[in-house]
Amino acid sequence: MRLAPEVDVFRDRYKVEPTQTQAIPEAYLERTVGSELAARGAALQKTQAQITLPRSPEAGRQKLANCARRDAGPRTGPRPTNKGKRSGPPDSA
Repeated sequence: MRLAPEVDVFRDRYKVEPTQTQAIPEAYLERTVGSELAARGAALQKTQAQITLPRSPEAGRQKLANCARRDAGPRTGPRPTNKGKRSGPPDSA
């Protein structure tokens, strides 16, 4: 995660006004370094937005309720058993 220091160095080197709110202003996107930093910043922001999506407590409760209903329902057919079966590869004799 060295993106922020790289953006700071870029802004210092090209004397970007501190009042600019964009990390890399549009005027600097023509430069290779500026466009690469902007792309990395956008990708990082997108990733963080996906990770930090708010999860509603209702969604969690609904998932638990669905599992409980599924588990509490009547079972149809016999339960599978592993009696007499060994785990692992068969013997090669």
